[in-house]
Amino acid sequence: MTPAGSHPSRRTPPLRRLALLLALAAVPFAASSCRGGEPGLTALSADEFAEGFAADRMRAAALDRELESMTAFLEKRPGLSAPEVLSAADERALLDAWRAVWDGAFALDQIRAYYEDWWRFNLAGKERPRHVQSFLLTYAAELSLYEKSSRLVLLLDRNPNAVKFLEAPHPADGLPAGTLTKFRSEFQGNRDLVRVGAGDAYLHTVLKIAKADAEAARLGCAELPGRIDRHLEAIRALPNVKVALATAGSDLGALKRGVRRAWLPCQSAVADWMGDAKVRRHGVYLVSDEQLAELRPRLRAGDVLLARKNWYLSNVALPGFWPHAILYLGAPDELDKELDCPEARARAKKICGEELSPLACLERKFPEAVKAWRAGRGGRELLTMEAVSEGVQLSTLHEVGGDYLVALRPKLDRADRAEALFAAFTHLAKPYDFDFDFATDHAIVCTELVWRSYRPAEGKKGLEIPLVDVMGRRTLPANEVARLYAAQRGRPEAQFEFVAFYDGRERDKCAVPAGEEDFAKSCERAKWDVLLK
Repeated sequence: MTPAGSHPSRRTPPLRRLALLLALAAVPFAASSCRGGEPGLTALSADEFAEGFAADRMRAAALDRELESMTAFLEKRPGLSAPEVLSAADERALLDAWRAVWDGAFALDQIRAYYEDWWRFNLAGKERPRHVQSFLLTYAAELSLYEKSSRLVLLLDRNPNAVKFLEAPHPADGLPAGTLTKFRSEFQGNRDLVRVGAGDAYLHTVLKIAKADAEAARLGCAELPGRIDRHLEAIRALPNVKVALATAGSDLGALKRGVRRAWLPCQSAVADWMGDAKVRRHGVYLVSDEQLAELRPRLRAGDVLLARKNWYLSNVALPGFWPHAILYLGAPDELDKELDCPEARARAKKICGEELSPLACLERKFPEAVKAWRAGRGGRELLTMEAVSEGVQLSTLHEVGGDYLVALRPKLDRADRAEALFAAFTHLAKPYDFDFDFATDHAIVCTELVWRSYRPAEGKKGLEIPLVDVMGRRTLPANEVARLYAAQRGRPEAQFEFVAFYDGRERDKCAVPAGEEDFAKSCERAKWDVLLK
C-alpha cells in the first residue's frame, strides 16, 4: 500500500488543507451535539459495531467486485458502444447485467447510507476507530457507485438505441420505465461529484492526523484506503471529471448527505424501512434458534436448504428471491446412521479400497475436515456445508438459517446421497467463485456446491438440475432450484420432497411456519420483497 501522503491523489492544496484542519475542531462538537437525534451508529455498543462492520465490510467488497464484473462485461460487448439497433443477444445480455447492476447498486447504497453517520463519532477520543472505519467504508461505497455508474452511462450514451431500450419498461425483469435516467440521477449528479471531492480532501488531510492507513491496518480493514485510491484514479480518468474535482473538495458539509435516495417503488419501502430502522440486525435472524431446534430432527443428511438473509443478500448478480443454497450434513454419527447401508459401503470401496461406512470413508480421505466437523465451533455443532465469500466451509445451522429457510429432500437412495456428500467434501476449503462460472471447479459458488455434489455420474443417479444462461455464462441461481421444485412437484419426475418452510416477516420480527404451496410460489417473489405486512 502506498504510504499516506506519498500518492499523487493525496496532495491537498495548502488553503484547502487549512480550511479542513480548522473544520477538524468542529468534528467532536458535531458528534456529541447530534446524539439526541434519531438512533444511528452511535446507538451500537463497541462490540455490536465491530460485528456489524466486519460483516458489512465483506459484503461491500463482494458487491464492489460484482458491480465491477457486470460493468466490465458490458464494456466488452461491441454491440453496446456502436449506434446500432441491439441484437437479440445484446438485448438479453444488457437486461441481465442491468438487473444485476441495479440490485447491486441498491444493496451497496444501503451499506453506504448506514455508515454515513461516521461524523457523529469523536475523531479525537476513544471513538476514533469507529469514526475512521465508518468513514472509510461509506466513502469506498460512494466511490464505487460513482465510478461504476459513470462508466456505464458513458458506455450507453454511445448508443442511443441502447438508452431507448433500457428506458422502456421490462416488467418480466422487474424493471419499470426510466431506470437509466433514475440510475444517472441517483449516482452521477453534481451532488455525488461534490461528495467525491470533499471525501478525498477529508481523507487525505484531516485523517492524515489520525494516520488513517495505519489505523485501518490496525483495525483489520487495511484494504479500504487502497480501494479508495483505485476508485479515485478511475474517476479522475473519466472525461470532464478531473477539472470538476479540483473545486469539489472544498465543500466539507456535502459529506453529511442529509438526503435519502428515492428509489423505484419496488424498492422504496425496503429503503425507507432500512433507513428508519437504522440499528440493524447483526447475527440475529427471523428464523429463531427455537425454530431451528424444532426443524433439526426433521432434517436428513443430504437435504438441500435454500436460505435468504434480508440484510446480507449474496449473489446479487444472479436473479431471483432465493440467493443461497446449502447442503445439510447433520452430526457425523447422525450422517453415518442415516446413510450407512451395503450399497453405500460398496461405493466406499471404490473410493477407499475397502468397504467402510460413509463416515469412516470420509475420515480416511478427509481426516482434518472430519476432526473439525466433530469439534464444532463456538459451542455449536457444524451441521451444514456452504460456499460463502470466505470459501467452502462447514457452518452451524444458526449461521445458515437466516430470515427465510426451506428444506428440500432429494428423492434418492442412501448410497446416492452418501456419494453426493463425499463429492461435497472434495470441494471443502476451495475459494468462492465471484464469477459464478460453472465451467471450472477451482472456485465454487453456493449452488455449484449442490450441483456438483449431486451431478449424475456412472453408477450414481444424482439430480438433473439444469443450468441457465446469465450474461453469457451457464450458471445456476438458487432461485432456479425453487423454480424446479415448483415445476415438478406432484409429478412422477419430481426430484425433491418438501420438508419445511419458514417464511420471514420483517415487520413482526419473526418467521412463521409455512406450507408447500407458499414455498412453491416464493420463486416468483421480487428479490427485495421483505414482506412488510
